[in-house]
Amino acid sequence: MVIGCLSLDLLIPGSNSLKDKRRVIKSLKDKIRSNFNVSVIEAPSDKWQRTKLAFASISFDRDYIEQAFRDIEEFIYHSGLADIISSEKEIF
Repeated sequence: MVIGCLSLDLLIPGSNSLKDKRRVIKSLKDKIRSNFNVSVIEAPSDKWQRTKLAFASISFDRDYIEQAFRDIEEFIYHSGLADIISSEKEIF
């Protein structure tokens, strides 16, 4: 069994309030959960334009998890809702 964790620091350039940030993050989390079948958690932050999301996946296939994490990063990049500042992956 393989367990993977992807952690992303995100910049939300169009956010002018916590309400704007919540709207963008909720949209991203819902779409990623449904499209990639991963668990998602957001780190608490009161900054309007920054957040950290973490994704977890379990599989018997390491390549499946690696591809899912690449697809998540690409999805966020192409969504235009947020910019990825940094990315960290751990696969056990």
